[in-house]
Amino acid sequence: MTFFKAVFAWLVIGTFLGWGVYMTVHPKSASFVPLAVAVVVVVAVIGKFGCLPPGDEHHH
Repeated sequence: MTFFKAVFAWLVIGTFLGWGVYMTVHPKSASFVPLAVAVVVVVAVIGKFGCLPPGDEHHH
């Protein structure tokens, strides 16, 4: 089940970054801001949840 959660998470991340790239090159209203926000959010989420130790590890 963890594998499927990871695949789903990366699909969501890819979709979010793809949306940022699309909005950057959008023909009518191109803007770099959505891509910058998407990158910052993805880095923050991966840093917060991807770098946490397992729940059963307790270091004091």
